This record gives sequence, C-alpha cells and structure tokens, in this order.
Amino acid sequence: MRHDPTREYSRRVRECESEIRRFKNIETGLITLKLGIVAFGIWTIYRIALGSGGILWGGLAGAMGGFFVVSLIHERFIRKRTFIFTIQTLNRTELNALEMQFPEYSNGENFSSPDHPYAFDLNIFGPRSLFHYINRTATGPGSSCLAEWLKSPSSDWTAESCRTRQGAVRELSSRLDFRQKIEARGRLIRDGSKRGEALSDRTRPQRMISSRAGLAGIIHILPVMTLVSGIFFAMGGTWTALAAMLTGQAILNRIFRRPIDAVYTLTRRTSGMLKGYSDIMNEIEGASFKSGGLRELSERLRSGGGASRKIRKLGSLSGLFQLREAEWLHFVLNAVLLWDLHCSLRIERWFQSEGSRISHWFDVIGEFEALSSLAGLHFNHPDWVFPAMKSSGPLLRAAGLGHPLIPAQERVGNDVEIPGPGSILIVTGPNMAGKSTFLKTVGVNMALAQAGAPVCAREFAAAPLQVYTSMNVSDSLDRNLSLFYAELQRLKNILDGIERGERVLFLIDEILRGTNALDRQTGSAALLRQFSERGASGVVATHDLELTKLETTIPDRIVNRHFDGIVDEDQLVFDYRLHPGPCRSVNALILMRRIGIDV
Repeated sequence: MRHDPTREYSRRVRECESEIRRFKNIETGLITLKLGIVAFGIWTIYRIALGSGGILWGGLAGAMGGFFVVSLIHERFIRKRTFIFTIQTLNRTELNALEMQFPEYSNGENFSSPDHPYAFDLNIFGPRSLFHYINRTATGPGSSCLAEWLKSPSSDWTAESCRTRQGAVRELSSRLDFRQKIEARGRLIRDGSKRGEALSDRTRPQRMISSRAGLAGIIHILPVMTLVSGIFFAMGGTWTALAAMLTGQAILNRIFRRPIDAVYTLTRRTSGMLKGYSDIMNEIEGASFKSGGLRELSERLRSGGGASRKIRKLGSLSGLFQLREAEWLHFVLNAVLLWDLHCSLRIERWFQSEGSRISHWFDVIGEFEALSSLAGLHFNHPDWVFPAMKSSGPLLRAAGLGHPLIPAQERVGNDVEIPGPGSILIVTGPNMAGKSTFLKTVGVNMALAQAGAPVCAREFAAAPLQVYTSMNVSDSLDRNLSLFYAELQRLKNILDGIERGERVLFLIDEILRGTNALDRQTGSAALLRQFSERGASGVVATHDLELTKLETTIPDRIVNRHFDGIVDEDQLVFDYRLHPGPCRSVNALILMRRIGIDV
C-alpha cells in the first residue's frame, strides 16, 4: 500500500508539538526549582551574615551543589527540546516542498558553471533548481557529494553502480526517523562546512611539537617540578627554584608560540561542530542495514575503533584548548602547567594517528546525506519510478515522462524512445508549445537516473549516457564570444565527447540559430548526419521544417515528433502532448492575423 507523505509529515508535526509542550512544562518546573534554590541560598547567606554559622554553611554548600545539578538537568532538556523543534521544522519544510515551495536550504549556486556539459542549461543548480528542490544536506561534505552526483559524467558510472545506489535510496526512503535524526543533527552544527573542510586537510597541523625529541617528557615533567617548587615555597622554602621553573615554562611557551597558534587556529571553536559530526557518525555506526552500499558505508565508520569516538576525542581536545579565551585562568594554568603545549601535543598526535582518515569519515557523512536527499525525493513522490539502468537495449525508453519541477496538477507526461546509437528525434512546433521544456525534461530525468534517484515517469529504462546540451546559448561580452561562436563551442563539446568514445545523448534547442537561414539549414543537416553516423543520439527542437526532411533520407535513425496547439479566441491553447510526425499547423500566422498584422 502506497503511503501518503502529507499525512505522515502532518502527524509528525503534531507529535513534535506535543513533545515540545511536555518539555516546556518540565523546564518550567526546573526553573521554579532553581529559583527556590537561589532564594534558599540568599536566605542562608543572610543568616550567616547575622552570625548564625554551623549547619548553615553546609546548607549553603548543598544549595550550590543542587543548583549546579538542576542546571545540568535543565540544559539537557533544553537540548532535547531544541532537537525536537528542529525535527518539527524539517517536517514542516517537507509539507511545503510537497506544495512546490522550495526549502530555505542551499540552492547549490556555487556548483553552477556555464561550461558544464549540461548543468547550466538544465537548471541543475541555482534558485528554484533541481538541486534546490531535492537538497536535504546539512553539511559541506553532503552538499558537495549531492552536487557531484548530479553533474558527474556518465563515464564514471555503470548500470551496476546505479542499481547499488538505488538500493540504498530505497532502504533509506522507508527509514524516515533515521534520516531526520541525521539531518537534524547536521542542522544543529554551526559553521560546520568551512571548519570541517579545514580539519580534513591532511597536511595540517604540521608536526612542530610532537616531532621534537624529548620535548614531550619536558612538557610533562616541568609542570610537576613547578608544582613541587610551589609547595616547597609555600612551606617556607626559597623562591629560587619556583622562579627557575616558571622562567623555563615561559621560555618554552615563547619558543613554540607559532606552532601553538597554528594548532589553535585550526581547531578554534570546533568542539561543538565536532560533537555534532560525532553524533551523526554514531547514528550511522549504530544502525543495521540491508543494502550492501549502506553496510559498506557504515563499516567504513566502525572500522579502526569507531570514527564517532575518535572525532569526539578531537572535539574534547579542542574544547580544552578553548580555555585560551578565559584570559586570566588561561594565563595562570599556562604559566604553571604548560597548558597550550599539552593541548597542542595531544592534538598533533591525534592528527598523526587519525588525520589521514578524517576526510574519509566526512566523505561517508556526505554520501549518507546525499543518499538521504534522494531518499526524501522518493518518499515525497511514491508514484515516481526507479529507472532500469541497462547496458543493452534501447538507450532511452520512458512512459509518462514529466518535468520534476512542474507541479503534478500542471505536469503533462510524454512517451519517448531513443532506440539505439545514432537515433535522433527532431521535435517541431510553435513557440510555448513545450519543445524546450521537453528537452529539459529528458535531460533532468537522465541526471536523476544516473544519480541513483527516482525519475518523474511511469516507466523509465536507460543506458548510462553522457548528456550534452546546447540550449541557453547567448553571446558573451566578457568572453568576447558571438552567439554563433558560443553555440559552435557547445556543438564542439559534443564532437569531442564522441571522439572520446562516450555514449552521447545531446539535447539541442534551435540548432545554429546565430546564422542566416540558408547556412543554418545546410549546416544543421550536415551536423545531424555526422552525429548520427558517429553513433551520437539526441533530441533537437527546431522551427526549421527543412530538417524534418532528414527522416526520409535517414529513415532508420531520424524520427519526427511535434507539439501543437489550437487558436481559441486569439489565444493559442496547447496540450503539451508529443505527437508523431512534423508540425504542419500555421497557428502563428492565424494568430498574427487575429491581432491585426497583415500577413
């Protein structure tokens, strides 16, 4: 039985509201208790000031201890309430997404490039893009991984790798609690992206302290000798030994100031971020999976003693180093205990032991977040299908293929088939009839299919293909390119892909638009013949009916299809259905006459 995502998200929002109210009631009681303890403490201090000592001192100590314990409990409930509130926000975001409201998450604009084979033309990245719609990643590694999957060349993929990822997406789709726990923990990480990238740089920190022979022994022995000298001085001894020890520590701190600052800068304020990453890793390590891909990712974190435990240790060391921000306390401890050197030494040793693995651990988190994003797409659209990725058979065959960013109530699905290498669909029709949208529909769904995601169709089967587009081509003043030359560069990219032996699927909107009609017709026909003869397949949208004649000269590889509409009271009405053959209507001329243009 197919689930109802709207009902499920609404139920979870209500459950979260109930939990939040319960936590708030508990917190109100804890606040009242804290105020009572404070009042008792004030009363005790007042009585002590009046000369009533004895047992009141014990009462004051108990009040201070009780306040500390209750504060810890209160803080724990605040963290729980914040977590539940984050979960509630996630479910509300999904309800909005079902209404085609794009979430306030990263839209991936930083991954966009006009030079990519298809991402720019297909609106893969940027505001209201495919990435913007499906992205549920909360960390830098997650966003980067999802972006890479949506724009990777098909040469990196096999049908088997796509099926493996589909299995992971299917399993995660049914584990909504697990996915939302990981996403919520990621949302609670502050500034995790940049700091995480810095920590995953394997070249840092340099071994400037841990590599010094004998230094570790001095760091441990000198503070002990300082404390002994201090005790000796307090008992009436001379101050000479204490002064010598303190001077020695000051000299060491001065000598190693730069390496200490380098380690501190690297780990500064990362304690909370590392705890967040550790919590995410702990969730993944503790889960059991059926999918081989998910089991392999989980094992990568569990191996070697558990990544979550080791990341948490680094977070604890980073937290100890943060004592630097408590100026007077830090000054005393650093002068007596070589605090900074101890922290730097232990952090350097941590990186020496585990630094080469931290980027791999972050990569695992990134893959889980990317898989969760695709799983969320599957959960939100249970009527979409997972494509059958095959190395043999038709290059592309789809039924009811629609654009995933068009609302379901407005979306019109079409059937399309590209039977084999060299097959080309020539799509004609008037403006606004749906030609460009059809090209984008094919391309966007191919990007989803090769990422391992479900596609917006009733049926979908395809071979791994390298998609190339030439659609939103324009002249470029900053690059000194004319429209015609800019389009030639896009077409040259397709030829280069063919030369590299790629299985090319090209999507071209108005081929050679930047030149005169005669050159366009001659050049377009020659180019399409060359594409077909060299095994490249694709779809071409055009107004040029001369190109439809290629079906008679190459009938086994070139097929005509068209979109059409009717004129209804000076308005063109379109059905957005793909029909056989070339477009024969003269709707544009009729509409021009209707508005008073003499044709």
